Amino acid sequence: MRIAIGVLALGMVLAGCQRSHAPSVSQAPDPAVVTPSPRGLPVKTDMTLAERSTRYTQEHPWGDDTGTARLKGTVTWAEGNEPPAPVYRRALLLRGLKGAANEGRRYTLRTNAQGEYVFDRILGGEYELTDGLSKGSHWRLRVQINDGDDMTLDLTPGNGTQVHDDFPEESRQG
Repeated sequence: MRIAIGVLALGMVLAGCQRSHAPSVSQAPDPAVVTPSPRGLPVKTDMTLAERSTRYTQEHPWGDDTGTARLKGTVTWAEGNEPPAPVYRRALLLRGLKGAANEGRRYTLRTNAQGEYVFDRILGGEYELTDGLSKGSHWRLRVQINDGDDMTLDLTPGNGTQVHDDFPEESRQG
C-alpha cells in the first residue's frame, strides 16, 4: 500500500512539471553579432560571463597595471631567548613613498606557513616595507627596487625596528 501511494504521489508531481519551450530560431542571439565590452573589447553575444572572464584573464594574466620586479623573503621572529621561527600569516605592506614615481602604490599580502612572502609583478620604485598593518610593527624598512629586479629581503630580529628603523618618525599603527 505504501509503495502505491508513493508512486501515485510521484506521478502527481511529475504531471505538474512542464517543459519550457526552446526559443525559436528568430529569438536566439546571432553568434556572429559582436558588441563592445565596457573596456571596448569586442565580445560575442553568445559568450557566457565565465567565458568572458576567462578570455580577459588570458589577455591580462596579471592585470592592467603591473611591473616586472619581485620582492621576496622569509619572515622570522624570536621572543626572549627562543631561536627565530617562521611567522605564519603575518600581514605585510609594501607602500610607495611620498614624492616617488610610485607614490600611492600599495601591495599587501600574508606570509605562508613557512613564513615566506612574494610581492610579484610590482612596479619598480622606492617603497616602505612594513608589518604596520597590525599593532606593534616589527619592521619599517626602505626598499629600492628597479623594474626587472628579483630581490630577496628576509625580515628577522636583526633588521627589526629595535635594531634598524628607516622611518622612526612614523610610530603609527598602519
